[in-house]
Amino acid sequence: MPLVKNFIEQGIKLMQINEYLRSELIRAGFAGIELQRTPLGVRITLRTSRPGLVIGKGGKRIQEITDVLQEQFELEN
Repeated sequence: MPLVKNFIEQGIKLMQINEYLRSELIRAGFAGIELQRTPLGVRITLRTSRPGLVIGKGGKRIQEITDVLQEQFELEN
């Protein structure tokens, strides 16, 4: 039973991340995410129509989003 509970918790976390990013990146044409777990951490690939708005000037915006994801959703960089 713990395995099933783990899958459900991961699905809920993925849905929460997706909703957060959709609300933050509405102007960038957010289309979805791909989440990959690697030995070094978690890799999130964002699909948007305007990636420049996601990255921001000098990478400032993407760094803010990364920090929030680490703190709020306990993801490893």
